[in-house]
Amino acid sequence: MVLESVGVMAGDIHIDLDNAQCLHAMFRVQADKTPNALALVDKDYKLTYKELDEATDRLAVTLVKNFGVQKDDSVGMLIDRC
Repeated sequence: MVLESVGVMAGDIHIDLDNAQCLHAMFRVQADKTPNALALVDKDYKLTYKELDEATDRLAVTLVKNFGVQKDDSVGMLIDRC
């Protein structure tokens, strides 16, 4: 799917996808700017940008150490539908 001239609204954050970086880079910038803001809300829990950033770093370390994932490897994700 190609996204062209699309803006994404997420709370008070507007992302211009025409000029956007990679998702992980945009996330890291936002986590640095607003570490205590809510990034993820589920019916059972909430995570701040700092907490989510730390959790994704732990996942990355696990994927590298335990599964041999290397830079530029693709990793599939299975996520339950809402």
